[in-house]
Amino acid sequence: MALPLLILFVLASLFLVGLSIPLAQGRVKPNRIYGVRLPLTLNNPDMWYKVNAYVGRVLLVCSVVMLAASVILYPIFGSSIDGYSIAVAMVMLACAVVSTVICFRYVASIRK
Repeated sequence: MALPLLILFVLASLFLVGLSIPLAQGRVKPNRIYGVRLPLTLNNPDMWYKVNAYVGRVLLVCSVVMLAASVILYPIFGSSIDGYSIAVAMVMLACAVVSTVICFRYVASIRK
């Protein structure tokens, strides 16, 4: 069974939810470890909070999508570990790509 994978994917999604909430709420001070660390954000605290709040909201949506995919796809692919892991990995990859593009487009739009 793919139950250990379901648990792993759910925990990973919840971990990302936990990381996204402080960013979205603007509670993460400028630092070099956690958040969007670009010269634009590291050199300007106002930009840091603005960009990271936006990215936090995007990350929260992506995390919820990944959580939902993990749970919804489990009964569909539950007996096929390979099928389930590939399906969830594809959702996670799509979320990562889409959120990265959205975030960089946002940064580019506020630079103007």
